[in-house]
Amino acid sequence: MSDLADFVTLLSEPGPWTFAYCDGSRREFSRSDLENDLLHADAPGDDVAPLLRAFDEAATSHVSSPVRYIIVRGGELIVNAALSGHRCHREFAGHDSIPPVLPMLWHGRDFAATAMRRARTPEEHVQVGGTRAVMQAVQRGQVRMLMLDVRMWTSEKTLEALAAEPWVDDRERTDVAGYGPVAVAEALARAALLSGARVVVEDRADEAARSARAARPPRAILSETVVESAAPHAPVMAA
Repeated sequence: MSDLADFVTLLSEPGPWTFAYCDGSRREFSRSDLENDLLHADAPGDDVAPLLRAFDEAATSHVSSPVRYIIVRGGELIVNAALSGHRCHREFAGHDSIPPVLPMLWHGRDFAATAMRRARTPEEHVQVGGTRAVMQAVQRGQVRMLMLDVRMWTSEKTLEALAAEPWVDDRERTDVAGYGPVAVAEALARAALLSGARVVVEDRADEAARSARAARPPRAILSETVVESAAPHAPVMAA
């Protein structure tokens, strides 16, 4: 599976999941590094074995896309995707209640770029900005497109990932089961995708190199039918 739309269907399914994101062209992430990460994450042996097999097979293959995202659940290899483009993040492996969203989003940037071009029409669009305002709009199903600075994935701030609608909150809930706290960018991206919104990961490497400023806050373009009612106390701006 390497299609973002197919990957989204997994995000609502129960875990836990064991995963690895690695770059075979650089060989910076060795098999022992992978095993150590999985050991520290308490990944079950039934998951580790098929993941290592996929990792070993990827190392000996000659595919044109050396970056790979591997996901295992319950001892079954679910995703073994050779992804195009350069790596967006350090290599990692782990075991958690939800699989990380960033690799599939980043390497689906052709899809994302198309979505962004479609959004830039002459008509006016209304946006909300900031974590809380965007989260509220996502919860209400009002987001047409979510835009996230790739640098947000380095933040230690978290939101609660939920097992059902509204998919995300800033605290545990008694009416919806939770998967625990995850990084803000991961939580918002997952919830937006599950609610049918498009998600664009923005990368302005030159700007980031020139400036030590923090990542830009998340922004969301709202659906036309909810412009007036979305996030009434949030800062609203015309795109």
